[in-house]
Formats: sequence, C-alpha cells, structure tokens
Amino acid sequence: MEEEKEKKQTSRRKFLKIGGSVVVGAAIAGAAGRSLWKMVTDPGKLFYGGSTGQQAGGSTSQRDGGSTGWQQTGGFATEEEITAFEVDETRQLILAASEGSVALYSTKGALTLRFPLPSERGTVRDMAVGDGLIYVLHPTCIGVYDFDGREVRSWEACSETADHCGIAVTRNGVFVTDAGAKNICLYGHDGSMKRFINSPKGFVVPSYSFGIAHLGDDIYCSNPGRHLVEHYSAEGDFVGSFGQAGTADGAFCGCCNPVHIAFTPTGDMLTSEKGRPRISCFAADGTFRSTLLNAPELGGGHDAYDIKVIGSRLAVAKGKNVAFYQYGGPHTAATGLCGKCTAPCPLKVTI
Repeated sequence: MEEEKEKKQTSRRKFLKIGGSVVVGAAIAGAAGRSLWKMVTDPGKLFYGGSTGQQAGGSTSQRDGGSTGWQQTGGFATEEEITAFEVDETRQLILAASEGSVALYSTKGALTLRFPLPSERGTVRDMAVGDGLIYVLHPTCIGVYDFDGREVRSWEACSETADHCGIAVTRNGVFVTDAGAKNICLYGHDGSMKRFINSPKGFVVPSYSFGIAHLGDDIYCSNPGRHLVEHYSAEGDFVGSFGQAGTADGAFCGCCNPVHIAFTPTGDMLTSEKGRPRISCFAADGTFRSTLLNAPELGGGHDAYDIKVIGSRLAVAKGKNVAFYQYGGPHTAATGLCGKCTAPCPLKVTI
C-alpha cells in the first residue's frame, strides 16, 4: 500500500513538472479525468494521440522518426544538474548554473571557472549575457557578475508576488518574465524599474514555461498557456504574435508551450517544447521552417531541452549534459526537413 502511494505521489510530481498544476492545466488544455491521468502516465497519448509518438491516424511525423538532418557531434557532462544555461560567443564559453554556483566551460567542456552564488537567493531560473556581464536570475532577485565571478550589483524584484522565469538583456534594459505577476518587468541595467509589460491577450502561465529572448533590441516571449510567441518592441510595446495549439509540425502542443526561445545569427527563431520534446525553427514573423530535432534524437524524456546557438552548432542542455548538434550527414538532403528548406541559414554547414 505504501509503495503504491509513493508511486502515485511520484507520478503527480512528474505531472506538475511537465504541465503545471492539475487545476490550471485542466482549465487551459480542457483536460479532465482520464486526460489528466494520460498526461501523468503517458504524455505522448495526450499530446500526440499515441504513446509511440504517432499522430492520430497512425502516421509517424518527422519529429518522431527518421532523420531530420541534424546529428550530435559532441558534448560534455557537468558536475551538477543544470538549472540555467547560456553561451557567450565572444569568449566561446558555455555557462551552466546549478544550485549555488555558476560554472564556465570551454566549448570542449573544460571547466575554466566556477563562482558561488548567495544561498539565500534560491535557485537560478535563467541567465543572460549582456554588456560584457553575466545576469543571473533568481525567483525574486537579479545578480550581475563579471567574467571573473565578482558581483557587480544586484536588485530585488519589483513585485511582492514575483516568481521570475526568464531574462533577456538588450541595450534598452533588462526584460524579466514573471510567472507570479504574469507580466514582463523592464528594468534599467542599474536595476531601476522602468515599466510593466502586459500582453493584450493576457499571459497564461500554468508552469515555468515563460521563455524570453531578444533579436536585436526587440523582445520575443512565450505565452505558454495560449500556445503563442509574442513580439514586443525595444521599448516593450506589443507588435504581434504567432502560434497555435496542435500536434502537427509548426504547432505547440500540451498545456503550456513553447518553453525556450533562441535565435540564429540570421534571425530565425528556435523553439523548444516539453511533453514530447522537440526543437523547431521559424522565421521571425512566425512562418514555420522545419523541425530540427525530435524527441528520440534529443534523448527522450518529457522535460524541455534548453537551446542556444554557438557558431554553426546548436548547444542543447538538460540534466547534467550539454550536447552539440550540427546539420549534415548521409541522409540530410534525402529525408531531412532542413534539406527541403530553401531559406539562407548559417547553421546549414554540412559536416
């Protein structure tokens, strides 16, 4: 009896990590009863219509089988589980935060520096590199460090209900997504409060899937409960959005996706989803390009993989591992979705 009770508790914890709270997840996704149990025991059945990753009707999509044209070309293991992940192309460094510290690695996986973080600030939710500094995001505060690990400044959240998720740093300021207040806070680089940014559609955030990234000085963030990516100007004014709920390539599934957003050097957007993990590519205006990596190629599981671009490679982080993927291989042109995409892309350097 005790063993069965523990199994149920573990399943529920797993569900909360995948899709948010039962009550909110049900309200957003329209799931109840059996659907919620599917989400706990086999998210593939709820998200894709089959535990083997097949869509309704039995056909296997590109994301669930076959070659997408990308393959893993390297990677390394970290000492601690990664809670936040960033790259610095200028210094050719991989930054991995864990509980209580930030570690800097070379692109070959050599540890170059580890510096401690104040324990009272809690877990690291996200990181960003901007103006030559490292911005470390905690649930209710932000710490700023130089690349020698010295703290330059820090400040507390501007809201008593703050529960930070993601951070992006531009020339105009520091943009922070807040799952507690369900908005974006725009700070000056010195920590001064500039404005709150609210979605005209209303941010729906069932779980910590409130990703944010910048393209130039413009901001793009997920509105996960609405299955949208929203675009804001450098000043924080709403420009537009794209996205739809669904299981097809180019749609966002489950109760709250996408989780992470990144950009290529030419401005294409990469999104990373949870439930049935996959990494997709869109033009900045929301036009779907292709699915780059599917769940089997990423390594499976249900959590989203964090993504960054470094040179012509994708850097993908999850657990205690950082993996590098590059486009190329014997089946690239024949079966890879990227091979059928004619858009200019700096990542399509065959190996």
